Amino acid sequence: MTDGVRTADRNNPEGYFEWEAIGKIGAQPEMLLEGAGKAIKVVSILLPSLPLCHRYKVIFMDRPLPEVLSSQEKMIQHRGGIAPAASAEELERLLQVHREQTLRGLWSASAFDVLIVDYPSLVRAPDEWLHRIQAFLGCYLNVEAMRKVIRPDLYRNRSIPQQMG
Repeated sequence: MTDGVRTADRNNPEGYFEWEAIGKIGAQPEMLLEGAGKAIKVVSILLPSLPLCHRYKVIFMDRPLPEVLSSQEKMIQHRGGIAPAASAEELERLLQVHREQTLRGLWSASAFDVLIVDYPSLVRAPDEWLHRIQAFLGCYLNVEAMRKVIRPDLYRNRSIPQQMG
């Protein structure tokens, strides 16, 4: 589900496949009807706002927290924003706590089936993950088309340099 609101920029040259309206899910849960049967990117902080009367298959993209912080820092710089007052160590600790709380919440609610995808290994070895994602979703996916949109050259904020070949 995408609306094209956030177009390609310096931080994401392929654009953002997002649906801005999902940010209002807490106040407007009926909006999910628009996305029925479609993939919707939901940032982790909004997952508790999803109505539990539905069934969800959540693909949780698990990226090393130092990479997340580095990426966010660069986006803030590129947009001319102000960096957070907390140290990188404190921000990483807070993100770790948030990640653990989010996963506990997903695992404890019967409305969610969860597949945790290790982002670095997805980029490094997409075939294994794409077939696992297809099996998890239980439907046909165009795996070849999915493989073509994985761009190792855009994986710029790696924690540990990796061979991408």
